[in-house]
Amino acid sequence: RSGVTDPGALLEQMNAVLLSTTRKLKMMTAVTGLLKPDGTMLLANAGHCYPAALRKGAGAVFLMREGSFPLGVRQRGKWPSMSIALEPGDRLLLYTDGIPEAIDRNGQQLDYERWHRIINEESAEEDTIGLISRLHQRLRDFTQPVRWGDDVTIAVVTRLERQKEKETA
Repeated sequence: RSGVTDPGALLEQMNAVLLSTTRKLKMMTAVTGLLKPDGTMLLANAGHCYPAALRKGAGAVFLMREGSFPLGVRQRGKWPSMSIALEPGDRLLLYTDGIPEAIDRNGQQLDYERWHRIINEESAEEDTIGLISRLHQRLRDFTQPVRWGDDVTIAVVTRLERQKEKETA
């Protein structure tokens, strides 16, 4: 409603709201983004897992940046926006930290390195529901019979290919 279009500025406003409405120290991670019609995506991260860009036919690119801190930690925080070009057919994969922090029956954590390898192996799956299902199954295969101890959320944003306008004769 405030007209903010920069994801980093939105995180600053969210931080101010969080700090002004809670009595105790509360932290929250978040990723905000703005996808423009030309395929440019602006992203800002407040302590959340960094997403992966799944390039059509080229695998995953992990959008790592130096650490960012969660909302609610500092009064005057800055969360710089980064720009990513998404080509038609490219996807952005977002996920919660319950995935790399999941443990197996031996108490071993999945960890980011292994999770990134799984994402790379499954990135060729073009069907979004199929991709999410395969990633969930790989996580279940790793953790069984241990129940997930934290939230497990996967979201995919796809830049669709433009329909060519029909020419009229």
